[in-house]
Amino acid sequence: MDKLNLLFICNQGENRSRTGASIYKHKHFTKFAGFYSFDKKKLLTEEMLKWSQIIFVMEKRHVEELYNAYPEYYFEKRVVNLDIPDVYCFGNAELKKILKKGVDESLKELEHLLL
Repeated sequence: MDKLNLLFICNQGENRSRTGASIYKHKHFTKFAGFYSFDKKKLLTEEMLKWSQIIFVMEKRHVEELYNAYPEYYFEKRVVNLDIPDVYCFGNAELKKILKKGVDESLKELEHLLL
């Protein structure tokens, strides 16, 4: 599979999304962001959404927020809810395991659509 543009989104762009991006940065192009980040460098932007091919969010409410704020990208992009609660710190071993399993399964399922 060619390198993909993967965007990981969580609440602050600190822990879950940053960990996801760090895991896959050697296989794919990655970015991470937060819906509510106080750091403007980590705040979700329309440019990030345009850039992405697959968007990984961490919670069901992120799917809803993405749909409400950016409906055109919600329908245009592949959006995957990994369903990971906001209880992990950046780089946590359990978080890495959960992210790897969810993202790998999703990429495998989407592979035929991305060729």
